Amino acid sequence: MPAITPEPILKIATGFMAAKQLFAASEIGLFEALADGPARLEELAGKTTVPVRTVGIVTAAMVSLGLIDEEGGRYRNSEAAATFLAGKPEHDVRPVLRFFNSICYPLWERFADAVRSGEGQAQFGKFDREQQQIFSAGVEALTAPVAGSLAAAYDFGSHKRLLDIGGGTGSFLLAVLRRYPDLRGTLFELPGACAVARQRLSAEPEGTRIDIVEGDMFKTPLPADHDVLLVANTVHVLSVPHNLELMRKMRATAQKGARLLLVDFWMDPTHTEPPAAALMSGEFLVMAGEGQAYSELGRSTDFIGHSFGLHFRVARHPADALLHFTSGFSDREAIASPRLSTLSRAFVDVVFNLFSSACKRRLIPPPSDWTKQRDEMSPSEIIEAMKKGNERFRTGVRQNRNYLNEQKASAPAQYPAAALLSCIDSRAPAEVIMDLGLVAEPHGRATQL
Repeated sequence: MPAITPEPILKIATGFMAAKQLFAASEIGLFEALADGPARLEELAGKTTVPVRTVGIVTAAMVSLGLIDEEGGRYRNSEAAATFLAGKPEHDVRPVLRFFNSICYPLWERFADAVRSGEGQAQFGKFDREQQQIFSAGVEALTAPVAGSLAAAYDFGSHKRLLDIGGGTGSFLLAVLRRYPDLRGTLFELPGACAVARQRLSAEPEGTRIDIVEGDMFKTPLPADHDVLLVANTVHVLSVPHNLELMRKMRATAQKGARLLLVDFWMDPTHTEPPAAALMSGEFLVMAGEGQAYSELGRSTDFIGHSFGLHFRVARHPADALLHFTSGFSDREAIASPRLSTLSRAFVDVVFNLFSSACKRRLIPPPSDWTKQRDEMSPSEIIEAMKKGNERFRTGVRQNRNYLNEQKASAPAQYPAAALLSCIDSRAPAEVIMDLGLVAEPHGRATQL
């Protein structure tokens, strides 16, 4: 039996040292100094204007952490450092490190007090101009992969106006509008964030199609006349009551048939996976005072589930790139297949309809939709959908399903698209081995086996 040691505890406890070493390396420009190729410590000291002894301390730490390689007294960036820390604009995460070091780290010194008292001290609206710039740039860099994934995964082609509530610098709007030249956007944010956004958006061609509206989501009326609403990385900064209030306000404001897209650090029902989201709950507590990461199922989504009866079905495999949706915000179910990038596996894009009177209280599209969509599918499309489902089953990446809800929804009538003949001794239900459920949705179309 291996000896029990305090090593795993100490590894976690010294994590702050690794973080601070990394922050310092980025701040002095160590990775940029190696952008053009390998260098010795004396050369690095000259490029960074840092004494040889102390630049050596930081460089050695980066070697031990795997961000810098050393050979024969010469140092070079690792692939990760060269890609994300050496100044390449399309992949630059240096603003994230500056944000963590300058804004977040000091707040964590009061984390234990926030845990004891049950709340932190909300920072939004209290940043000075420099802090606001650091915060906005850091959050934009951190969420850039998610913004790109949302723009690629969801079809905005049928929409005319997108409202981004609490949208920071407008980076999500930029990512979407770049793909959809006929779409217009509105950024609704606090005054400090709007000041940064105006400067940011003025340098982009898409900025001419974005209106910036200052306001407080709880004190100011939301801009009207939008057919798609986006709430990205805002749910986690709000308490359950405040999330409930925001949901109700959006529901009252949105036009009929509008869509709502939620993007956030969704966790599993145990609140332990993915680890990044579990750790970030502490960040949301000290930064927002009342926030935390919520799970897509369970007690932490009471602000959605209990008030609107929504059920989240989240497929976490990166291959499930398309967003699927049924029913409505007022009409009870949201289904999502997120695109999860390397830097954002904790994020899930959830889409659901705000208003759909024709689908009142239904968990899936009405029968008229089933028959229409079924009849539009060719036999080859149906077979291909079953093959893909079976591949998911065989490789262990099946979609998460609520069979009880599907059973209830299909009880009044069935509208099969295919019939499977199998042996009476079979113990392998087709809805399972084809991963299509009792109500299948190949290519986003509602059918039944």
